[in-house]
Amino acid sequence: MIEQQRPSPAVNALMRELGATIPMLTQTYQDVRGRLPRLQYKSGGTSHLIGIALDVVLHKRVPNHRILAHHLVALFVRYADQMRWSQIIYEQSNWVRRGNSVQYLIYTRDSRHDSHIHIDWWKTGAIEGNTINIPANANITGFAQTMRNDLLQVSNLWSNNQLTILDLPTDPLSMRLVQTVGSRMR
Repeated sequence: MIEQQRPSPAVNALMRELGATIPMLTQTYQDVRGRLPRLQYKSGGTSHLIGIALDVVLHKRVPNHRILAHHLVALFVRYADQMRWSQIIYEQSNWVRRGNSVQYLIYTRDSRHDSHIHIDWWKTGAIEGNTINIPANANITGFAQTMRNDLLQVSNLWSNNQLTILDLPTDPLSMRLVQTVGSRMR
């Protein structure tokens, strides 16, 4: 059995940068399990267990949290090449990196991602039996400093109620200016 691992360098860098630029994300929230951090790498699931996933808890039922989540997703998609993440899920939206492009898919497996952004650096072969093979992309950290000014701008605009909700199927991809592929794209 594999035990909980520490966060990978990429997860650690993203947690630090989000906490440094958006103070609200350093706070806890009340859950049926007690008070929990908004930035969670130990949330369950294999990618979390081996330290290559992060959940950013921003519930879609709280309007200003949903707005912030939409803009964070847009930034993560915009910085996909620098961050080298594998997948992002929020609400019924799923972005998957395919080579140098990002594919948008409708996410229908469950509704758990209505409460948080899930971002991971998963690669096939990350676990073989009881052996953990942290993907090379999960060791990248340089993106954190690169996206700092954009995170600060989102934080400032959000704090001053100057952001609006985005159309998740189209806005993050149009901000990125990449070719999207796949027949399931809306």
